[in-house]
Amino acid sequence: MLQNFTMKKVIAASAGIAMALSFAGSSASLVGAQFAPGAASALSQFNADLTIGSSNSDVSALQSILVTQGYLVMPMGVNKGYFGALTKAAVAKWQAAVGIVPAVGFFGPISRLKMNDTLNTIPNPNPLPPTAGCPAGAVFNYMT
Repeated sequence: MLQNFTMKKVIAASAGIAMALSFAGSSASLVGAQFAPGAASALSQFNADLTIGSSNSDVSALQSILVTQGYLVMPMGVNKGYFGALTKAAVAKWQAAVGIVPAVGFFGPISRLKMNDTLNTIPNPNPLPPTAGCPAGAVFNYMT
């Protein structure tokens, strides 16, 4: 009985590792559907520069984020995945909004760092209310 239980735990752990590794295959590993700043939404890692003429899944991921945040409107019938003039303009708008200077639309190291930091910040969606008797920032005291 104990061996069967242990084997089930090993199988479950292996499945979890396999799932995690399947997400690691892309340079822009995205999980979730929302990409708004501050939303508990996506885990992403952009590792390559993107500019006019770039065409890959990273561009698609960036465009999805820019669409969700309201910086890019994709025309009907236009597929994501190609970094053209519309994407460049949207990146420049996003850069200006987050304080990247100059905001020229090149998605390079500074923009990647800012985007990765923004997307990987996941706030607690259910913060605990303060406990009565313990002021914020106070050291725990068993007497309160």
